[in-house]
Amino acid sequence: RSLETPQFNKELNVRIERLLVLLSPFILMKAAHKVLEWCLRRYSIHKHNVNALIGCLIPFHCTNFFTKVVQLVRIDNTIFGFLEGVRRSGIPLPRSVIVAKSRKGSALLSFISDCVKKSTDFEVRNKPLLSLYVTINVDVLRKSGRPGDELIRRTLPFVLDGLISPNKELKCACIMVLSQICSSAILAPKVINKVVSLLCNKDELFSEEIFALCVICQYQKVERFSDRLMDHLLTDSAVAFSEFPRSVIKLILAGI
Repeated sequence: RSLETPQFNKELNVRIERLLVLLSPFILMKAAHKVLEWCLRRYSIHKHNVNALIGCLIPFHCTNFFTKVVQLVRIDNTIFGFLEGVRRSGIPLPRSVIVAKSRKGSALLSFISDCVKKSTDFEVRNKPLLSLYVTINVDVLRKSGRPGDELIRRTLPFVLDGLISPNKELKCACIMVLSQICSSAILAPKVINKVVSLLCNKDELFSEEIFALCVICQYQKVERFSDRLMDHLLTDSAVAFSEFPRSVIKLILAGI
């Protein structure tokens, strides 16, 4: 690759990044190991595509395979310097280390969110990655007690984008993170209004949206919903796909 033109390497990086996004959900399969080994030998992705390679593997951080690959990767002068302990010890990376690193700075949280976005853009169903995104964000928010404005500012934008995503799994993941945010911090009224409008921007509401509205009403200072929104929530069509009975929804909303 050192003999190729910058344009060739740029195009190659795009293809490699997409390949690793597609490969991630299957990375523990032997066939995927062969593909990864070939990329390591042929294109030296452990030197030239560190972010994409770690992004492919990080959902499986607690496996021995992750550890073996990390021991090959050049992590100097990257956001993955905290993996140096894994390289030296050969012990899989516990989730607590990721959480601790994420609490100290925004880079790792942003990196995981970017991995989720790329997976969604390429229409790749990667449940382990979504699970990682939820657990890390929820743990960081929970361990922070009353999270500061900076933590909310770097977490909330991706959550708001996820609420309007056509990908239901991503939407559910973002609702879980949103619920933790609402139970941990008091949000500004304009932010609450924005969240509610995004949750109720369609004709039918599923249980996840109803659950999120219940959490908002429980933990946030919601004086009242607009008459239009209340009428929408209490129609048969709006809650047709929800497991919540209309009588329960009325009782919850009556409190505001």
